[in-house]
Amino acid sequence: MAMLSFDSIPQARVVRKGAHVFAPPPAPPSNEPSIVRDHVRSMLAVALGMWPLTGVVLLMLGLLVMVGNSGSP
Repeated sequence: MAMLSFDSIPQARVVRKGAHVFAPPPAPPSNEPSIVRDHVRSMLAVALGMWPLTGVVLLMLGLLVMVGNSGSP
């Protein structure tokens, strides 16, 4: 184990205990996934899992858009 040097402290927050000045250990990285990403991923998994129904719904929406645009001048 290497000897710690108290001359230069890279962290901004300094803790003083007794006669020694040392920085606290860095916080561990957070590996929590985003809630929005989880919901989007599950929604995409459901849509791809039910691909026949998804295809029919997309076809129906496309046809509705085409019918709506065909009546306009």
